[in-house]
This record gives sequence, C-alpha cells and structure tokens, in this order.
Amino acid sequence: MSNTGITSEQTMAGILAMLAVMREDALNKGAEPRKTEVVLSEAGIPNPQIATLMGKKLQAVQKTILRARNNANATKDVKDDK
Repeated sequence: MSNTGITSEQTMAGILAMLAVMREDALNKGAEPRKTEVVLSEAGIPNPQIATLMGKKLQAVQKTILRARNNANATKDVKDDK
C-alpha cells in the first residue's frame, strides 16, 4: 500500500463518514447524494490526500468542495428567508 500521508485516525473517520452518508442517502431517497470529496473533507482529511485517494487533481477536489459549500450556504439562505 502506498503512503498517502493519512493517519489511521483519518482513515477511520473517512470510512465512518462514508458509511453514515450511505445510510443518510438510503433514508433520503430522491435527495442528491453528497460528493465523496466533501464527506472526506468534513471527516478531517486534507484536500491533497483526498486528491491522492481519488486520483484527481488537487484543484478539482478544491473546486468540488467549494461548490458544495456555496450551494449549501445558498440553500440555507433560501430557507432562512422563508
């Protein structure tokens, strides 16, 4: 196994986060599934390691996370206006 710079604690947090999201997605049928990059980021795994794990460029990972956060903030703002 190659060295990705991820600690065992980060690995476990990532696995648990992915399992939790899979469960949430199964319960919330019809809702758009969360991006893996976002889930791993929220689990505390740094973006460079996420890019390595997923075989993506760092800029692509950062863009995906930023878009998801912006969408979440926009959705929250709409709900707050109601």
